[in-house]
Amino acid sequence: MDDQKRRAWFIAVGVGLIIAAAWYTPLTRAAEAFINEGLERSLYSFAIGRGLGAVISMIQGTEVAMQPFGFGLTLAPGQLLGPINELVAYFSSVMLWASVAFGVQKVLLALSANWTVSALITGLSLVWGVLFYKNRAPNWLHHVAAMVVFVRFIMPITMVGSSMVYEHFFADSYTAQVNGLQTTTTDLRGMKLEATPPDGEASSPWSLGLKQRYDRFVAGADDMKRKAELASQHIVHLIVTFLMQTVVIPLIMLWVFYRLLFWLPNGLTRGARAPTP
Repeated sequence: MDDQKRRAWFIAVGVGLIIAAAWYTPLTRAAEAFINEGLERSLYSFAIGRGLGAVISMIQGTEVAMQPFGFGLTLAPGQLLGPINELVAYFSSVMLWASVAFGVQKVLLALSANWTVSALITGLSLVWGVLFYKNRAPNWLHHVAAMVVFVRFIMPITMVGSSMVYEHFFADSYTAQVNGLQTTTTDLRGMKLEATPPDGEASSPWSLGLKQRYDRFVAGADDMKRKAELASQHIVHLIVTFLMQTVVIPLIMLWVFYRLLFWLPNGLTRGARAPTP
């Protein structure tokens, strides 16, 4: 096979692969499935965050009254949860924006997978293949064709790539953090901070059981604080997971695909203009 036939064969195979990929729907369906799963995860996490915020607000409004020796003393241990409540509010906002990001990705995927884009790629690829074979393809046609290919494939490739990264690095962590946050929410909901004596000590003087009651109250407050700190760790991990999934990884893959795709026309142009010996 001489160089001219080999060149024609490579051009035909390349154009055929591009056209086939443009009409290949399983790639789009896989990307759409990942977006739907991510949207469900973000909305579910948003609901968990709102539930935790409601529990914390309820605890913050709880007051404990102690009356040693006839003096009134009111404690509000729930105010210890003020910082974590602010973090929960921020977490809910991040989950809401993550849901919006997945919604935008879904719309962009639907636009890029429209049949008109695939038809445009088919026509441009055929024209480019013929002109490139004859060494008559203008430089602007290389870039126009690359731009259309970029529009068609950037969303499916980015979403499928993000799905692979998520399943390999973040899926187990997400499940563990969500389960931990649910457990912490349930534990906080069931907590009772009280300074009243138990039934067996109801008749004992306050002067005798004051230290025990105070110790029990402090232990409950410490346990509440420890659970809140644990919840903050789960929240931070979830925020990092969704930021990686919706911002960092897609941007990295977009940049890599852009550089690769727009480096190719320049390489083809230089190859086409290189003098033959």
